[in-house]
Amino acid sequence: MVARFAEHLVDQFEKEKLMDHTMREHYIYAVVSIIERFLTVGSIICLGFIHKNVDLTVLFMIFFFSLRKRTGGYHAKHYWQCYIMTIIVSVSYTHLTLPTT
Repeated sequence: MVARFAEHLVDQFEKEKLMDHTMREHYIYAVVSIIERFLTVGSIICLGFIHKNVDLTVLFMIFFFSLRKRTGGYHAKHYWQCYIMTIIVSVSYTHLTLPTT
């Protein structure tokens, strides 16, 4: 679904002559990457608001994404698998580090 939306958006870029046709695949890859990043970060922040621990969630994202960028992290075959695993790790971390009352 994300790839289809990215292709549609790149088609619009081509119609408006905002890009060269030879760069089509590069633009599709870039748009897909941006959309997936926004979906992941947006979902994690929304979960932080739902669980009322946005500060801990932002702290988690800073360390998790910088660590994953440097180490490569786990590579799933599909984006949705990576998305689910990231959400599970995020929720697990924030629940394990919350102070008990």
